[in-house]
Amino acid sequence: FDGERYHIIEQSWAAFSELKEDLLTALDAGHVCSGVCPWLWEDLHHNFDHPTKKVNLRTWLQLRLRRRTKDTIQVFLEHFQELLDSMLTVLRQRHIHCRQFHDVCAVLARFIDVRPPTLLGSPQEEAASLTTSVACC
Repeated sequence: FDGERYHIIEQSWAAFSELKEDLLTALDAGHVCSGVCPWLWEDLHHNFDHPTKKVNLRTWLQLRLRRRTKDTIQVFLEHFQELLDSMLTVLRQRHIHCRQFHDVCAVLARFIDVRPPTLLGSPQEEAASLTTSVACC
């Protein structure tokens, strides 16, 4: 992803909750890893559905009470956008050779519906798919 293109994702709250569980399952808590997996698991486990954006007291209370208002929805939209952007940045690291790390990439690719180009496709099909998708790994 070069920052000049974007991929629109429309998912429900339930889909984001399922994404959290799928990411945590893929990370396989406790596996031996010298990479980012332990920190990624901790961050996702504790912060996935808890926005860290500073908000006014009223919005904070509405977030704590899990009320869906225009303001709380906007906070979560920004939170999930930041989360997905961060995940794409982390998952672009090619030097990490951990099966669970690559499983996380597959989970995220399924969620954002990225279809990587195949080796069997024609060059024109490959070029077209590269310009319309976000590559996360």
